[in-house]
Amino acid sequence: MSDNSDDDLQSSELGTREFWEDTYALEIGNFQDHGDVGEVWFGEDSSLRVTRWLSSCDDVLKDDAIIDLGCGNGMQLIELSTLDSTTPGITPLSK
Repeated sequence: MSDNSDDDLQSSELGTREFWEDTYALEIGNFQDHGDVGEVWFGEDSSLRVTRWLSSCDDVLKDDAIIDLGCGNGMQLIELSTLDSTTPGITPLSK
């Protein structure tokens, strides 16, 4: 039987805030400069279904804050912003 320890785990740049801040800044720049929304990670159909469901959900009020955490590049938040909901991000670049 092998002994698994934390020392065996390799670190990855994907696990750093800096990587995601840089990625987010690049995507914001591409959107601002070219209107490129980037990849919709879970597909446009899924995004629209989530947005429609939230807009019809009695438990979600217009003034409720919605956080999209670890779900891609923020495209779901852009879609949700059409509902006039509050959509905070986790990085100052999202403001």
